[in-house]
Amino acid sequence: MEDLQKILSVKRLALENRQQRTPQLAVIALSDMRVRPLPSLNMVYDNTPVMTIGYIPLAQTYDPVLQALRMARAGVDAVALFTDSRVYSKGQQDLLMVALGAKNTPVITFDYALNEYHVVELRAAGASAIMLYASLVTEATLKKMVSIALRVRMTVIIHAETTEQFNLAVAMGPHAVSIGVGDYFLPTDENSALLAHAHANKPYHMRLMFRPCIQSITHMATVVGYGVDAVVLDEPLVRDKSREKLYQLRGE
Repeated sequence: MEDLQKILSVKRLALENRQQRTPQLAVIALSDMRVRPLPSLNMVYDNTPVMTIGYIPLAQTYDPVLQALRMARAGVDAVALFTDSRVYSKGQQDLLMVALGAKNTPVITFDYALNEYHVVELRAAGASAIMLYASLVTEATLKKMVSIALRVRMTVIIHAETTEQFNLAVAMGPHAVSIGVGDYFLPTDENSALLAHAHANKPYHMRLMFRPCIQSITHMATVVGYGVDAVVLDEPLVRDKSREKLYQLRGE
């Protein structure tokens, strides 16, 4: 992954240029024209299977629409697109293509949203759900972003990398809180502490996602043991599974 500050700096500059060209009300109007977002982590039921989210990262081999379709056929509940591992200018175009291609599968954007305008843009590009990062914006900005995301009917997920951020995220009242450190799962003390804290402090009405992508059944079992409601899986794990593995992944 490239330097995060470099990625954010380029994204902010491009965002400012778009804001100058197109008023926010026009982007809101475009977002309202999209098909109603598909439900994902905004539904609360008792004793539901763990939700599986197929992970689509920007990588050397990258065909996001084909990947989304393959994972949808394999039975994931949603797909998540993340293109901010390096400076990349076509993330929103890719998001739109995935949303149009996998039209019966909720699409969650994991890309870094920086303000309210950016949130509406991502909805206009077809995202059903958005991940907001508590570590990237101020508390005041985060609150505004949650509000506008709800206004455009998106599922709102706030990501936390510390217990303090988790407590802040819960106080914001999103549909779900995401936790975890790193793009891919490692059984570190940080992740164990976050999982334990979230398990003990998650409100009943709020869903819990583990953000680092899981690549093995063993790691999956570790994370699910903490009572999470949703996990992120890489494509080989999604596709390369027997029926027994499928039942294990979904808690059936």
